[in-house]
Amino acid sequence: LYGAGAFHQTLGDCRMAVDRYDALLAVEPDHEDGALQRLVCLGYLARHEDAIAAATRLIDDRFDNMGEAYYWRAWNHHKRERLSPARADIDRAMSLHVDSRVLALSGIIKYEQREFDGAARDLLGAINMDPAQCIARWYLGLVAFEHEDWPGTGNQFEASAGCYLASAERSEQDLARMRDANLDPVFKASQNDGL
Repeated sequence: LYGAGAFHQTLGDCRMAVDRYDALLAVEPDHEDGALQRLVCLGYLARHEDAIAAATRLIDDRFDNMGEAYYWRAWNHHKRERLSPARADIDRAMSLHVDSRVLALSGIIKYEQREFDGAARDLLGAINMDPAQCIARWYLGLVAFEHEDWPGTGNQFEASAGCYLASAERSEQDLARMRDANLDPVFKASQNDGL
């Protein structure tokens, strides 16, 4: 069941993946990876309240992937424009595990709370870990704008545009490889849609 859920999730079919993860959790309620991936898919399906509840269960049950659960709960609170709980959760996530996604979301939330220095620090950290963090570059431009640093604003927005362009070019290359690949047509179509 976990493999089937992961397969559908890889294909970009989170509705089917959630069904498989639900079936898995019905027979093995403490399957951490299944519970976490179900949570991720719920968020992508814009079922934010369900995702928040799923993350809370992982946190309350003290699963090993609590840091990821805090990140995804923050992500879903942010999607619902609830900055205070999003901030509390992303701060907790950062105390357990830091990667470029966590830093980028933390920077975005801090920017939206008008804590510009903290936002800049986290956004720069995200970019240093992963130069392809285009959204972090964009928000860094917004921080520079708030500081009325016009050259910095222009530089960051230009860097953001270059980052997005590079991402689009990588997707075009992946699409070309996918078109030429001898793969199952259903899988190929879903990958093309995702790209």
